[in-house]
Amino acid sequence: MNELIYQQGGTLYLDEPWDAQPSAATITLATLSNDTLDTIDATFTDITDEDATFVSDLVITLDAHNKGAKVLTGIGTFTADDPDDMTAPGYKLLINRGGRRYFVHPDEADWIDTAVTLRVDAGIDFPIQPGDLAYGVRITYDVDWSTVTDDFVGRVKAEWKVTVGGVVHKRIKIYDVLKQTISRPATWADVLARRPDADTQMSEVRDKEQLVITAWEDIITTMYNMGIRHNLVVPDYSTVLRDATVLQCLYNMTLHQSLPVPSAYEGFGGDYIDKLDREKNAILGQFLPAIDDNEDGSISKRETGINRRSVWFRSPTNHRLTTD
Repeated sequence: MNELIYQQGGTLYLDEPWDAQPSAATITLATLSNDTLDTIDATFTDITDEDATFVSDLVITLDAHNKGAKVLTGIGTFTADDPDDMTAPGYKLLINRGGRRYFVHPDEADWIDTAVTLRVDAGIDFPIQPGDLAYGVRITYDVDWSTVTDDFVGRVKAEWKVTVGGVVHKRIKIYDVLKQTISRPATWADVLARRPDADTQMSEVRDKEQLVITAWEDIITTMYNMGIRHNLVVPDYSTVLRDATVLQCLYNMTLHQSLPVPSAYEGFGGDYIDKLDREKNAILGQFLPAIDDNEDGSISKRETGINRRSVWFRSPTNHRLTTD
């Protein structure tokens, strides 16, 4: 998820699976009702059809590699931020293999002058011929709100117009304006601490960290439904967000990606799914003590001890799962 900080701004990222490398992009940032930003407050600068700050021009000419290779080498040319961004969450590298297109997320990227070495932990599921090309497709826009004095928090809408192969494509994105951000609290290693067999069971998944990223985004959505928009105050010792994210990840993998249920639940997969959901909800219920609802930096008595679990819907029962 992309987020902006009130009175500061931030960088917005667009990582889409384009068929080819974009050549140009613009962005319009407005309210959800399509009003310009200066209608919120005069200290906001209107952003309408502004050129993107960065449109990737990275091109890597790859060496030959066998199917399953985890290390890719080649010669790259670029003029901007790609080498620093390549291992960042969401980054996509487009590989054109004889007209067929694949997307990979590098786990490591090393550069010596123009020589590049990429490491893809899960390996690639196709052979690469010498001369095949890899392209960066990332687009960014830097939002500077350092001179904004208004205390607006909420959501803004971006309209991206991206030129790919001479055709202009439009993408609409919604971004949160917050007074604080919360980093993703769990990693794939945390999931393995709960289900050590998950690494083997999900071996076909190329980027397992993306599973955790998706689960964290689901937790953010759940918190929104509870009236929490990153305005909670989390003690240093708290494991609430980490544990909830791990449970959400296991829930997603079991329900949608064929992670087998533990042997004790064979034939009762729906019960296991419900158990994960109940445990997650119970953990998120520990957010009762301190949520800064009005985001004024002060925790009042009214903002402590609020039971937000009443907004949750009951999890569906009788999930259909196969155990073979």
